[in-house]
Amino acid sequence: MTQDTPDESPSEALDRNMRRIRTEGLDAATDAAITLLRDPKAPAQAKSATINAVFRASGLLGSGPVNLLARAVAV
Repeated sequence: MTQDTPDESPSEALDRNMRRIRTEGLDAATDAAITLLRDPKAPAQAKSATINAVFRASGLLGSGPVNLLARAVAV
């Protein structure tokens, strides 16, 4: 998983790992969230927190420029 790069600068290591978080990490987090939401035995609190995180990540909640839920409700 990790790369052995002894000549890599701290900045290069950070860039490499941020890219992995935005790609591999995002995919893994999305898969885990959907799996948890589909699990009938998952605690309600975990599902609620996951729904909130998924909606925020997708732009459905929040006060930023992309608030699709507010736009949809207002229409």
